Amino acid sequence: MRASVASGSAGVDQEDLAEIFVSVGRNDSISAPDLQAVLLERAGLDRAQTPRIRVRDKNSFVSVKREDLDRAVAALDGAVVGGKTIKAEPSRPRSSPTSSPNDA
Repeated sequence: MRASVASGSAGVDQEDLAEIFVSVGRNDSISAPDLQAVLLERAGLDRAQTPRIRVRDKNSFVSVKREDLDRAVAALDGAVVGGKTIKAEPSRPRSSPTSSPNDA
C-alpha cells in the first residue's frame, strides 16, 4: 500500500527541509493528522512548518524546516499516540543507488 502524504506549504524549498524518521506507522493505527497534532501540541509547529508527513506501514517520515528540526524531534520522541510510544530521530541521508562502497 502506498504511503499517505499530508502536504502543507508548497512554497518551501526542498533544500530548506530536514526529514525525521518516526518509528510508528499505519500498522500502529497512526495517521498524518496524529503526528501533526503532536507537533502542534508539543512544539507549536503548524502545517506550514511541517509541509510533508508520509505514513508508511511500519514507520513514518516527517519533513520540517531545518531550523525546526531539533524542536520537532524532541516533540515526537517519547510522545504516546494510540497507546504507542514514538521514537523519532533525524533521518539518515539516502545513499546514492549508483554508488558502491567499492567505487573509489
